[in-house]
Amino acid sequence: MYPELIICSLCRGLLWLPKSCVNCETSYCSLCIKNWKAENSEPIICPKPCSGFSERNCPAAVVHILNTLEVKCRNTLYGCNETLRYTSLETHEEVCGYRQMTCDGCQQEIAKQDFQEHNSTCLLVLLECPECATVYQRQYEESHTETTCLREQLIQQKKRLDKLERLVDSLTGNMKQLR
Repeated sequence: MYPELIICSLCRGLLWLPKSCVNCETSYCSLCIKNWKAENSEPIICPKPCSGFSERNCPAAVVHILNTLEVKCRNTLYGCNETLRYTSLETHEEVCGYRQMTCDGCQQEIAKQDFQEHNSTCLLVLLECPECATVYQRQYEESHTETTCLREQLIQQKKRLDKLERLVDSLTGNMKQLR
């Protein structure tokens, strides 16, 4: 095998969705080269010292080598033991139960397979009352009583009524001016 052919020249990791430079045929992960281009001004110079960078698809030989590989899921650190063909890796990692997801409440990283349970009990997750649309953290759910909810609905109704009264006053004023 030719390890230098399947290693990204920028991140030094295994090429992922690779692209190459037209001039020197050096291969890069598509995300790595996208970030490189974003950080550099025109004209874009190839990260390897060749003439200007112009992107093309990776050479077929490199793609063939990558497609013969068996690779561990990136979620191995979190418990996934899957080893897959390179071509199946992206699909697997999207559905992998060990993929980390961020809780909107506590910002903790949680495995996808445990996320629903965590999200349904996390005290910092925001809830919205269907009656009055008040938003509050789950930890304060008990303090959003029926009385509190009704009071908030009354305040909202008063605001709507005030708005309607101002509209009526405005229309009445306009009618008087037309006479």
